[in-house]
Parts: sequence; C-alpha cells; structure tokens
Amino acid sequence: MEPQSLASHREAQFELSGHFSVMGDDCIKCASCSTLAPAIFHIETDGAHITRQPADAIEFKECQAAMINCPTSAIVCCYD
Repeated sequence: MEPQSLASHREAQFELSGHFSVMGDDCIKCASCSTLAPAIFHIETDGAHITRQPADAIEFKECQAAMINCPTSAIVCCYD
C-alpha cells in the first residue's frame, strides 16, 4: 500500500468510529437528513430515525453533512 493510501485508510477507520443518533424532541421532520443520507435516515410521523449506522467513509461524510445541515441540531455524533 502506498503511504498516502495507508493514511487515507487509517483516516477512514478513525472517522467510522462515530455513532450517529437523532434527538427526537428536537426534530422538526424537515427531511434534510434523509435527502442527504437516504440510506441512513428515514422520516416517520414522530420525526427522523436512523435505519443503520454508516458502513463506509462516504456514508459517514453524508451523515456529517446531514448533521451540519440539520436546522435544529437534532443529529448528534458520539465518537468512541
């Protein structure tokens, strides 16, 4: 593995250590999260829910984008 590839691989492993959750009382059901990360978030009558945690670096970045764009900051990420 090339040094840059190894560094990217290690970065991806580190980033995937986060665990996303939705604080239901803060969610206003705007669907921003399910638009940005449809494989991870879905909207129900009581707000956004997480279908599963991200499986790779791309999905993790999508979840980060959803968290940043959430108008009520209802999406949080806890790092292991």
